[in-house]
Amino acid sequence: MIKVRFKNREEIRMGSPFNTCDIILEDNKNRINLPNKDWQDKFSTSPDGKLLALIFWDIKCNEPGFRILLVDIKKQNKSISKRFNGICKSISWAENGFNLDIITYVKIINNKLCV
Repeated sequence: MIKVRFKNREEIRMGSPFNTCDIILEDNKNRINLPNKDWQDKFSTSPDGKLLALIFWDIKCNEPGFRILLVDIKKQNKSISKRFNGICKSISWAENGFNLDIITYVKIINNKLCV
């Protein structure tokens, strides 16, 4: 079973309850190299322990967003999701996918929604 540890955890912005950090993956059988990203301190492992989902920040024009990196632990395959607008509060495994708890912000310009 893989262990996920967070180090160098700090606020993504001053006063924010959300963090950025480095991730250390510990597994006796597999060495997993992660891309250099601004990781969030959230993850989920599939019930069978074969897949690991990690969250990394994807901030565009000062607007928060994130992506999910899905790792097949044994095969070392990785895939990256599309960008989600907002902030991931939590991620949990569901049947055939994930449940995401997201805080999102909708901007209004000239009395019109910008979605």
